[in-house]
Amino acid sequence: MTAKTYGELWKASKEVKRNYTERALEILASLEEVDRDLVNNGLDLLSGNREALAVYLMRPIPALNRRTCYEALAAGERSRAVQLFEAVRHGIFL
Repeated sequence: MTAKTYGELWKASKEVKRNYTERALEILASLEEVDRDLVNNGLDLLSGNREALAVYLMRPIPALNRRTCYEALAAGERSRAVQLFEAVRHGIFL
């Protein structure tokens, strides 16, 4: 590969990351319409960083059996997401 090709790959990866983050923020805004308390709890945990919360909620989490918070919520397990936030608040990373 040439340096130009690496540069093109880097630009493409930045674009994917930007698009991913934008979509994650859109989904977070939708969650906020459904469950403002949960979102506020997460924002409190992450010092108001919406982007960090948006991306965190999209990540597979070992304590949720490698599911995302959204998957747990869809499965009716809101309490597990709340417990996860509380554990992190107390310095326990599950």
